[in-house]
Amino acid sequence: MTPQADGLQALACQGEMNMQATMQLFGIMMAVMLPVSFIVFITEYFKLKKNTSAQLGDLQKELEKHSTKELMQEVTALK
Repeated sequence: MTPQADGLQALACQGEMNMQATMQLFGIMMAVMLPVSFIVFITEYFKLKKNTSAQLGDLQKELEKHSTKELMQEVTALK
């Protein structure tokens, strides 16, 4: 082999080691960040669900309040 071919082979081997190290680092980052991401998403989901339920309850109360008055007015008008 020529010295140039040996150099290219060494460079390819070094690149392969860098890729393995990069993949290991990526795996570690995913192992740490994935559970954290799930916890954040689940927490935000339940916050949103709680707020939405509270708003829905308020809207239903307001709707019942207005509906009752309007229905009573219509009944009175029909009598």
